Amino acid sequence: MKEKSDDLELVNLVKYQNSSEALKKLFNKFLPITEGIISMYYIRNFDRNDWIQEAYIVCHETCFRFNGEQGSKFGNFYKMRLANHAKSLLRRELALKRKINKEASSFETSIIEDSFEGGFVGANHTVIYNHEIFDLDDFMGGLTKIETEVFKMLLGYKKANEIKANKRQIQLAQTNCKKKLLDYFK
Repeated sequence: MKEKSDDLELVNLVKYQNSSEALKKLFNKFLPITEGIISMYYIRNFDRNDWIQEAYIVCHETCFRFNGEQGSKFGNFYKMRLANHAKSLLRRELALKRKINKEASSFETSIIEDSFEGGFVGANHTVIYNHEIFDLDDFMGGLTKIETEVFKMLLGYKKANEIKANKRQIQLAQTNCKKKLLDYFK
């Protein structure tokens, strides 16, 4: 009973006097709960300091929402709120991941549509990539005959059935074109 009244006293100090010291004591008291919740979830690019900051904010908000007169314990309420907050952060991260995956396109599609991440294919056979201009004719000079034909197909100047090669040869030439193009941009 004494522990519950100590928690309630600290909560009231935070709630009514905006006491940073009381919040710090309360947060440190429930740090094992925080550590337990943190260990249960992984969010990309979220380090321990980010988690601690989020937990601190949740602890502060929990002080203002907690009503000790209803017989509940602050620790349980804080644990529930922190777990729910962690799930919300995870949902946001997964939604962002889904959005990125939904907006992704293949390299071939990007070339055919005359643009790709960080670059643009111009009508005069130049490529602007990462703010540098590259000459496609120069690049194509380093391709084999079949790779040149396949690259023209990727750019939309030829159809696959116009290339005198089997499907496997076209796929191999396509892979080689991608590798050579990426090497050319380096």
